[in-house]
Amino acid sequence: MQFTEANEDESLQEYSILLLNTALIDQFSILAHYFVDGRLFISSTTVLCISSGPCRLVSDRACAVVTGFMNVNMIHSTSIIAASFWYRTRILREKGLVGRWRVRSLTVVLFLPHLAHIAGFVWTLSDRQELARVVDAMYEPGHAQHFGLHGFANLSEPLPAILTAYLVLFPIFTNSFSVRARNQVSKVRKVRPRPLHFAHSLHRSVEDRGLTIHAVLPIFVMLGMTTLSVAQINYGVHSEDIEGIDFDFAVLPALINPLITLYFVRPYRE
Repeated sequence: MQFTEANEDESLQEYSILLLNTALIDQFSILAHYFVDGRLFISSTTVLCISSGPCRLVSDRACAVVTGFMNVNMIHSTSIIAASFWYRTRILREKGLVGRWRVRSLTVVLFLPHLAHIAGFVWTLSDRQELARVVDAMYEPGHAQHFGLHGFANLSEPLPAILTAYLVLFPIFTNSFSVRARNQVSKVRKVRPRPLHFAHSLHRSVEDRGLTIHAVLPIFVMLGMTTLSVAQINYGVHSEDIEGIDFDFAVLPALINPLITLYFVRPYRE
C-alpha cells in the first residue's frame, strides 16, 4: 500500500493495486485455511470437507461459509492475474492509463459473481447426519462426531454439479485469457521495442516471467488435487493425511505468490 501511494509513476501505482489485491487474496486464503483446517473427503458421489479447525466451535455452517470463501479466493486469484496481463497489454499498446478508481472497481466487479457461489454453496449443503453416515462407513462408527462436516452427499444432483463445475471451469477460462494476453504482450514488444515512458517504466519494473509463474502455478495445483481426488474415487485411498494434503495443495499458491512478487517486481525487490 505504501508503494502504491509513494511511487511517482502512475502506471506502477495502478498496477500495484492489482498486486495489492493479489496479496490480500493470498492472506485471506491462508487465514481461511487455518480457520477451517479441512480435509477433502470423496467417496463415490459424496464430496465433503471434514474440519478440525476453530470454525467447528462455532457451527458447521460457519465452516462452510469460510470454505466457500476460500474456494472462490483460489479461483479469484486467477482473474486478478488475467487482469494484470490485460493491463500490461493495454499499457504497452500505449492506450493510456485506466485510473486507480477504475482499477479498484474492476477488482470488485470480478469478485461479485463469487458471492453468489458462496451463497449457493451454503444453501445447497447436505444434512450433517447424511454426511456422517458416509464418513463413519469409510472409517469407523463415531468417527465423524469429532469433526465439523459440510458438503454434498450427492454431487450428481443439478445444483451441486453446477457449483462444482463453476470452480473447475472459471480458472480454465481465466488461465486461457492469461495465455492469450501473454502472447499479445510478446507481439506488442516486437512491434514497439521502445514504448512510451510510462509503458517502458512498467515494462522495466515488472518481469513477465513473474506473471507467467503466477498463471501456471494454479494449473499445477489443480493437477495435484485432481490426482489425489482420483486416488480417493477410483482406488478408495482414504487417510487423514491424503485428505488433508488435498486442501494443503489448494492453499499452496497463497504461500508462494508473495515470494514471486517480491522477486520479479523490481521496485519491491529493491
